[in-house]
Amino acid sequence: RSRWFPIALHLAGRGCAVLALDLRGHGESPTQVGNVDLHSADGSAPRLSSTGTVEPRDVRVMLDDLRNAVSYLAIKGEVDGGRLAIVGAGFGGDLALAAAAEPWSEAVRCIVAVSPSLEDRGLDAVAEVPRIGKGRALFLAAGHGDAAGAAAVARLAKLHRGPQEVFLADGDQRGLDLLSSGLIRKIPEWVLNTIGGAK
Repeated sequence: RSRWFPIALHLAGRGCAVLALDLRGHGESPTQVGNVDLHSADGSAPRLSSTGTVEPRDVRVMLDDLRNAVSYLAIKGEVDGGRLAIVGAGFGGDLALAAAAEPWSEAVRCIVAVSPSLEDRGLDAVAEVPRIGKGRALFLAAGHGDAAGAAAVARLAKLHRGPQEVFLADGDQRGLDLLSSGLIRKIPEWVLNTIGGAK
């Protein structure tokens, strides 16, 4: 989450509400608090391994977390709940694409996926991206030297029927390492242009 702070601060400085979260089992986000397991909405507990590996069964739990975050922002009086963005890198980008294809995400106007995969841990971006509505904008980024990432971005861009931008950075960085390639400025400007600035 802390690697996103420059982008979050840029957006907040322009009047946007920003909610940065660590995926369950990543960064500072625990899988358990005290003696209580954190559960998804359906009552299933996450099963993250001690190494932080995400199993396909954990994906639903993480999508529930994203749904809760989107719902939280959508009902806040000081937030324009119809102009939300989801931004993620690596597996977080894969989850952003999956979340945008869910019926509950209609308030999300734009999606940023840095280094997305075509398939990862039960997520199938090839099936999900066509379900993202035409009225939603999509920003896809990968390193030019990351052959798999660049190919994924090219294929996903062809599948999206709405407005989009593709950014291929020099080098072979992947995931959050791509933020140093100019994305720290490019992502917030694109989000602001896409959603029309702050309320």
